[in-house]
Amino acid sequence: MELELDFTAFLPTHLCPTYTKVVSLLNQTVSAFPKGAAMLTGNRGIFTIKVYDKVKAKDLVGKSVQYFYEGEKSNKFVKVVIQEKVRTQRWTKPRYVTLMGFDREPADTLSNNKVDNLLSQFGTVIEPTQDVFAENFLTGKKKVRIDLNKEIDIPRNFHVQVELASGRNLTVSLRVYYRDQPYHCRRCTEQHVGDCPLYIAEKEEKSKIKKVREDSSKTMLVGDSNFRCVNESGVMATVTAVTGGKLGHIINQVSFEDLTKIDTVVLSAGQNCINDVEEVGQEAWESRTKAEFAKAEKALLSLITKGKNVIMLPVPPAPCTQVSTSKKKARVFVNDAIMHLIKKVNQGDSKPGSVGILTESDGEYDMETDFTDERHLSKLAMERRLSCLDDILPEGKKLRTSTLSARATCDPYRGCYGAHPAGCIICTGMNHNAHTCKFSEKLRGKRDKVSGSQSPEHKSQRTG
Repeated sequence: MELELDFTAFLPTHLCPTYTKVVSLLNQTVSAFPKGAAMLTGNRGIFTIKVYDKVKAKDLVGKSVQYFYEGEKSNKFVKVVIQEKVRTQRWTKPRYVTLMGFDREPADTLSNNKVDNLLSQFGTVIEPTQDVFAENFLTGKKKVRIDLNKEIDIPRNFHVQVELASGRNLTVSLRVYYRDQPYHCRRCTEQHVGDCPLYIAEKEEKSKIKKVREDSSKTMLVGDSNFRCVNESGVMATVTAVTGGKLGHIINQVSFEDLTKIDTVVLSAGQNCINDVEEVGQEAWESRTKAEFAKAEKALLSLITKGKNVIMLPVPPAPCTQVSTSKKKARVFVNDAIMHLIKKVNQGDSKPGSVGILTESDGEYDMETDFTDERHLSKLAMERRLSCLDDILPEGKKLRTSTLSARATCDPYRGCYGAHPAGCIICTGMNHNAHTCKFSEKLRGKRDKVSGSQSPEHKSQRTG
């Protein structure tokens, strides 16, 4: 049984007795302890007496120790009562937990008390759930401290039933994070704690390659989501994939890129221009698409005037471009417009740079192996396109080099920078959005979404 003498309740620390003095006081005040029958520990005014005989310990509770704090001849003293030491709560596996996903309906209706009740199946809630703020703003996150004393870990993807006002139940998925949380890793398909070993290895490899690429790379790839599986660690180029980006969006993206050290820009654009041809109507669609090509013409002229070389990729025969006669015609229109654009930009006075095109025929594509879905090129098809680009690029500026050991392609967005379209999602113009776009009337009642994106929540960071 543990007892306590707390002199700090009566005196400042510098007037409290020393350890040796407390030993003397106890021997004078209470019955002598047999040698080894008790343990005295502590300092700075707070002392713990651990008595192994519970009966004797209980006899000591309530007895007081008289201490003259200015010497034996002084009349200044305090009486400190021996008390039973209050045991602090000992947690088994306390964890600070962060939960994400409360920015989406219907998870935003979950109260903090409801979250506490849901988490109680995993252990004892130490500090109840609280909203996480960025100054005055909610962040869509919540935090809680919980003792996982039921030996059950909270899954990384925590599925919760939410009852709507209508009485209907919906399942929402919350993302849960805490220290030493085991989770199923999608990268290595194993269950582990902490960073994935493959991720750590890739990160180290990328940091080494980044320096090599920054010093030697002169090429930049900017395009729609068909660039999503290009691996920067396997090619001598920086790669940006604008998911769902039309031609105008790709041109917008290029205008914000640092091209100081770049001499070749490869553009993949035009496929997403075709998506809404049937919704907008042929006349309005052609008008809008021509406006995008006019914007592209100005941008390309600016690039080649500065000595940059540009290579454009034609729109491949993706399944989504073959589903109707109007979309087939729209693809032909876009590819013809690309050829016309290249001829127009290159004509006239000679310029330091030039614009070219990667020539390919529909017969080169195998619908079984060259597309992963209705709109995206497979790794195999992308490898072939990169090889064709290497045939165009001069020596010393090839995309593939023995310096890089990684593959030129990888899983989507794992090796490149994934971006959302900059500008209006409908007409690609800057400084306005779909709500104020002149083409929005053509799409009234239709879903305004980024066609070609994997998820409305898709986010990505530029990788090294």
